[in-house]
Amino acid sequence: MSLHDADGSWLPDHQLHVVETLAHVDHTIEWLLRLTHDYTERGTITFAEVSNGNRVDVVVREVAPLPQAIPRLVADALTQLRAALEHTLYAEVEATLGRSLTEEEAKTVEMPATCDVSALTQWLGNPRRRRLPALNVGTPLAQRIERLQPFQRRTPDEHPLRLLAVYTNVAKHRAPAVAATRLGAVHPDDPHSDLTVALPLKHGPQPGDGLPLWEGDILASAPRGARIPFSVWPTVSLQRPHTGVWAIAADELKLLEEWVRTVAIPVLVTGRHDVSPLPPQLDITVGHRDVRDALATAGRTPAVVRSRDRIAAIIGRDGLADFLAFFAERPEAETVRAWLDSLDDPQVIEHVLHLRTVSGRPRELIEAGSELVNEARRYKERIGAQSGPGGSDTKDEPSMLQGSTAGCREPVRWGQEGARTQAGPSDEARPLHGLCPTGCRAAAVSRRAAQGRGSRSPAGLDTPAAPVDLLRLRPNRPPSDHRPGAVQTALEDH
Repeated sequence: MSLHDADGSWLPDHQLHVVETLAHVDHTIEWLLRLTHDYTERGTITFAEVSNGNRVDVVVREVAPLPQAIPRLVADALTQLRAALEHTLYAEVEATLGRSLTEEEAKTVEMPATCDVSALTQWLGNPRRRRLPALNVGTPLAQRIERLQPFQRRTPDEHPLRLLAVYTNVAKHRAPAVAATRLGAVHPDDPHSDLTVALPLKHGPQPGDGLPLWEGDILASAPRGARIPFSVWPTVSLQRPHTGVWAIAADELKLLEEWVRTVAIPVLVTGRHDVSPLPPQLDITVGHRDVRDALATAGRTPAVVRSRDRIAAIIGRDGLADFLAFFAERPEAETVRAWLDSLDDPQVIEHVLHLRTVSGRPRELIEAGSELVNEARRYKERIGAQSGPGGSDTKDEPSMLQGSTAGCREPVRWGQEGARTQAGPSDEARPLHGLCPTGCRAAAVSRRAAQGRGSRSPAGLDTPAAPVDLLRLRPNRPPSDHRPGAVQTALEDH
């Protein structure tokens, strides 16, 4: 039997329980990200403008309180991830011994998280633990445990097992995860403008990046009377208990969930991690007569990636609608929006990526836009035909468990979440980062900042790549119903 079988056949029957625990973690993370999306959609930061000599500063007037369900859901997800490890180890010990453990034996089975070799040696040398042959020094299971220890990394405090242990120890005995809204970046639409920012945009944010957000903090400053569109990206972040370092919540959850599911559990069970990843997205709200059969059809995209795709598609729909508004031959705006809503998320992302690819070649950009207009017109004709006798112009909404846009129909005005290609997530495939293909969402945020109404982002969990210049993607023929300045905003003296 191949370890690379896509049906997860490397996972023995006595370990199938872990699939359901991982599914619970995935569902919890998705719920958490939706709550965070709702929080940031309502407006995270309220701004004020303060004159400062010959300049005008934009300062934080207020930061919206973080819903306390968020840190508790983080703690729930992490606790269940650790439980997945503990349960796997326990089941493997029993399977190796060929019998159930006694109550006293069961107390000795726990997943260690040691930062040096001597600590693991002491753990293995515990007199009561030594009575379990499966955990004796040199046995396959003991070697697998050793492979997963934090001391295997040059920086043990950053090892996923170390992170998981300290997060869950605090959550179980002291308090839920420490979470806060922080500043991810402030970015002018024109990087050459005379805008001074508190925290320039940085590609690939790392733990420790970002700044706290306090009332009165200066976010940006510009010459009096200047019109400089800019964007502010808040992040929802977690504080690592043992180092005090802040990390973006979605990134931290993705790191730990992925490590447990694709590295730790395979190593504990098989001694290697180069096996087919266990699918995270199994529906456990219904019962399954055969979990292995259900596993074969479970979704394989993790919650964090699904969330980013969903948000990227929501933003992409807005961006595509704004882009097509410059084509006089397009159908009415309602039809364009209905067509975009009829597309699934991967289709929207594909269209956005194609526009991004040709954004520097005006002729190809116009041709791509014209083809999108033709698609929208064909959709109008098709819907018109379906609306006749016996026809229907409705579309079934997919369920949340399939990672769709269900429950997220409100257009997102700006944001910072990443996206992936249809081929799958990768470090290189980060083309959208929460900005529409025209970059118009950044301007929309700037208007909110100038009007002092606060900021919005789809999930508040990541920081973006540099936005594409809006002007480079505009066809040179705006329609008559386009309102000049509708997405042009500024920081200016009032």
